[in-house]
Amino acid sequence: MKRIIRFGRSLLTHRLAKDGFFMFSGTMVANVGAYLYHLMVGRILGKEAYSEVGALLSLLYILNVPALVLLTAFTKFFSGYKASGSLDKARSLFVIATTYLAIITSILFVLALPFVPFLTQYLRLSSPWLVVWLFVGLVFFVLTTVNIGVLQGFQRFRQIALFGIVVSAIRLIFGAIGAPLGVGWTMVGFSVTGIVVYALYFLPIGFILQKKKAVVAIDMMPAVRYMIPTFLAILGITAIYSQDVVLVKHYLSAADAGLYAALSVLGKIIYYASFTVGTILFPVLAEHHEQGTDRRHMVWLGLAAVGAISVILTLGYGLFPTFIVRLLYGRVYDDAAPYMFSFGLFMTFFSLSYLLIQVCLAVGRTRVWVFAASAAILHVILVSLYHESLRSVVTVNIGVSSVLFFALLIYYGMEKNHAK
Repeated sequence: MKRIIRFGRSLLTHRLAKDGFFMFSGTMVANVGAYLYHLMVGRILGKEAYSEVGALLSLLYILNVPALVLLTAFTKFFSGYKASGSLDKARSLFVIATTYLAIITSILFVLALPFVPFLTQYLRLSSPWLVVWLFVGLVFFVLTTVNIGVLQGFQRFRQIALFGIVVSAIRLIFGAIGAPLGVGWTMVGFSVTGIVVYALYFLPIGFILQKKKAVVAIDMMPAVRYMIPTFLAILGITAIYSQDVVLVKHYLSAADAGLYAALSVLGKIIYYASFTVGTILFPVLAEHHEQGTDRRHMVWLGLAAVGAISVILTLGYGLFPTFIVRLLYGRVYDDAAPYMFSFGLFMTFFSLSYLLIQVCLAVGRTRVWVFAASAAILHVILVSLYHESLRSVVTVNIGVSSVLFFALLIYYGMEKNHAK
């Protein structure tokens, strides 16, 4: 009993607990702002028009996977520079990465334009300009990953939390301006938000920008060997919580797609409520892995934290589904209430799976991509086959995410040596 009490005290006074508190608090405030954005836009536009915004933003999550991979890789590289105290090398990597990304994203933007008509038709959108504005915002979100990678790698969690709140407020402001004017102006506001946010994220990284540049020697083969499977892993796990909205928009009616978009946003409260655990854990595990120190207790505590948050929120969805839907979206979305608890189960398994994938990538266990990619492929096949109703899609979500979680748990448990 005394050992448990001592452990509890050390946990509460640990720097990670303090940073975690600020990170969690800031992220929750930012999430409230993000959800206010969706709720406001959903109420103003109505189910049919909101289904377009929901489908586009879900498509963004999938297209944004390369940015998430870059963020993961940058966090790992900058964590290494933190461990060695090499701020000058961190500045050099930042400059090099930003320059190359600006060139590459500009080229890809031009190459993506011919695909705009196809996406417009597949998603049944009212205008091809909606996709164009989505691409514009995506470019700046990709560029921002370098700045955020610096903050995560150097474990500046308080600044990440603060700027998360600022970003949420900016998105809400431009959403309030654009939504009354229609879907088109809503997406224009989305793109402008990306530009403004990118500019603001230069402020908190001044601690490396003021350093002189140093020669950065990056062995490209290990970097490539890490980034390719990381891309596949993050693509797989991101697809599982994004492609369902896109597929529902394609297969079902606009009204059903609008309901499902709202259901998805509400369900993802669970993921975003526990997301900070992985955000904090990843750079810490990467640093410990570089130093060759043990990390098992952090992983199990992280899983316990994500599990506790997810279960509590899911129970709330089961007990008060109609109240939650009406409070956030209004009576017009009442038909989403019967699916709240089931969607909560889906997001619980998803959140635990996402954390395990982050853990594996932080310590270099990149073969985890096989599980994520296989689950994503199975998911799209099953949804394509069984989409008679929203219930069918949610059931498929639960099945795929639960199988993925237990497979990942077994895979991580098979690791014999938890230190480097």
